[in-house]
Amino acid sequence: MVACLKALPKVSNSIFDIWFGTSEAIALEIVTWNQRIYFMAAIPKPLATYFTSQITAQYPSASINQVGDYMPYLLPMQQNLKPKINTFSTSKITLEKSFYFPLKTYQDFSDVDPLSTVLGNLAKSNPKDKIVLQYLITNPGANWKHKGQRVANSTIPTSDPEKTMPHPQKALIEAKIAEVGFKVGINILVISSSRLQAEAIASNITGSYASITHGEGNSLTQTNPYFWQKSKFLKSILNRQPTYTPSNQILTAQELATIYHLPNQLLKDIKNIAWGG
Repeated sequence: MVACLKALPKVSNSIFDIWFGTSEAIALEIVTWNQRIYFMAAIPKPLATYFTSQITAQYPSASINQVGDYMPYLLPMQQNLKPKINTFSTSKITLEKSFYFPLKTYQDFSDVDPLSTVLGNLAKSNPKDKIVLQYLITNPGANWKHKGQRVANSTIPTSDPEKTMPHPQKALIEAKIAEVGFKVGINILVISSSRLQAEAIASNITGSYASITHGEGNSLTQTNPYFWQKSKFLKSILNRQPTYTPSNQILTAQELATIYHLPNQLLKDIKNIAWGG
């Protein structure tokens, strides 16, 4: 998956796109519906053919099916949402520390897929639960590597006023900024029997990312929209718009491929994965 992600075109949005609600992103999604787990991608139309060719090149035996947008059936926006307000939860997963500190990646695991804990939680869903784990990918901008390098080059004062020491995470930071990066918004939408149940499911999903916590680097944490943002945040998820993506949330291709990739043999024991579509 890394090679496919590295080859992705960078999707950029201007401030006017954000203001007028026309921003777009490459959306990679893991969806649980009727106790089945699907790996989905919503791609801007000009990039769709290229993206499909990249997936086919990296996964020759993958079953790729073009389908319509399922979001209107998940939570129809034209319906009155008031009766449903107590049945769903929306939240974001964000980096706990500054973007230049790395997460663990699949390269740090030998015989286990770090995505297995996430999928294991999704596999426990009830028949009426609907869960969307959404990754919105856009251009990280030109300066993220320079910002990281400035931090890596900074020094730490010592007890001797004439001496300093290198930044203790210099090697970690430089390893991350040497890679291809993306601005990535990670959103969770859960529809369940009650809001409390939906919130519990979202919390469990976030907790399943603990395996990629880097002791000297970064981790992922859950944040909730402010109450006055909830309606617009929900709409941004349904429309796959990166309006609420943190400005400095940068993941490398390796980090993104760790938390989103097509299922492999290491995941064969996870029940409910829709292997054949």
